[in-house]
Amino acid sequence: MNYTLLALAGYVALFVGYSFFSSRTETREDFLIAGRNQGFWPLVMSMNSSWINMGWMTFCLSLLLVDAASYAWLFIGEVVGISILIYLVPKIRAYAKEKDIVSFADFTHKSIGSFSGYSAASVNLILYIGWLTVELVASAHVLSSMFGLSYEMSLIALALTVCAYLALGGFKVLIKTDVIQFVFVILLAVLFYMYVPIQPVSMETVEKVFTTETPVNWVIFFAGLPAILLGSEVWQRIFSAKSDKTAKRMLAWTFPIHFLIYLPFLLLPFLVAPLFLPEQTEAIFSGVIKGYLPTYVAPFALIFLLAMITSTLDTAGFVAAQSLTNDGITRKYLEGHPRPRLLLRVGIFTVFAVAVGFGLFYQNVVDIMFFILDMWAVLSPLVVTILFGKKISDFACGGTIVFLTVFMLTCKVFGLLPEALTATAFLSGFVLPYIVDAIRNKVCSIKTAA
Repeated sequence: MNYTLLALAGYVALFVGYSFFSSRTETREDFLIAGRNQGFWPLVMSMNSSWINMGWMTFCLSLLLVDAASYAWLFIGEVVGISILIYLVPKIRAYAKEKDIVSFADFTHKSIGSFSGYSAASVNLILYIGWLTVELVASAHVLSSMFGLSYEMSLIALALTVCAYLALGGFKVLIKTDVIQFVFVILLAVLFYMYVPIQPVSMETVEKVFTTETPVNWVIFFAGLPAILLGSEVWQRIFSAKSDKTAKRMLAWTFPIHFLIYLPFLLLPFLVAPLFLPEQTEAIFSGVIKGYLPTYVAPFALIFLLAMITSTLDTAGFVAAQSLTNDGITRKYLEGHPRPRLLLRVGIFTVFAVAVGFGLFYQNVVDIMFFILDMWAVLSPLVVTILFGKKISDFACGGTIVFLTVFMLTCKVFGLLPEALTATAFLSGFVLPYIVDAIRNKVCSIKTAA
């Protein structure tokens, strides 16, 4: 246990210390968008670090154990989303460079209008605080099972650790720490497959997984597509690339590399034991480390596991804080503030505090993750302008996002349209802005004629 605690302290000291010294020479552009000069490998490693994490792992494992067909449709939606982004990279980056854009909501503000921008920032705040909560909850359960600490103490310790290095270093340090975390995650996979005895997967298990009928299945495609196409963490890395070619290559290679690294972890419950149930997916990693790895290897495995845990906490926290401050309160009320980085740091601590509060009262990772995926669909009006270049008014776009958000939350509360909610919200976003504009133009012409 002493070696384990020493490893834990060393990991925290490494990241906090590195962030502190790096922050002393950072510019505003470094802090917000990593200087717009990032190369291919740092971006690929950073993108993969953001997606290989404990909350998403728990969700995917649970989904695979219940209905693998739904996971396949989710993956297809993500691939379609990233393919569209590859096509749009030159257009997105040219506009971002011209207008000094640093975030997805900032892009919406300047390309469509303030109402749409604030609407997108508000939805982003909900999405990424939800994502942050998922990661904190799943990771706190893992740490609790590893150390025997209380869930509450693990939750708070994780939040404070990530807040410390994220608030100090900003987005440029986030990219660099992601690179380290990416390497650690690969080493964790290597350790697992060096020491864990592999058991063959029975055909009965495979048939059960692929034939279970659930109310999700193909409709989850409409969650996977906007989660990538409109994902703020993806757009930030597009903005931070040093060239269009680098951004395109980063997007094209992220999924193949992600799949190759992710697959060993997703296969764990099928390979190591039939004892792990879907509701106990958080226990898989701590169970493998305690049950199979030699004592002298366990501290290293813990460091690598911590890398997987924190790799998304920083990204989700940074995007949520930007939505709250730079794209929200600061833009609306504190434009021109002499210390914008201080405001963003306050935002980082605020969103982590809110996520900890949620995590203390609600701990169902799968439910929160489904809610987040459904909520991404309400941003679909933005696809009309970004993808098709169709001009819709700021009022119609922002109003549709607000309407779909209220509609989505109402359906969630009352359990309406459980099987078709995501698809309904996503497809409605392509039609409603035109209806709103048509009605508005008709009313204006009648008033003018009168």
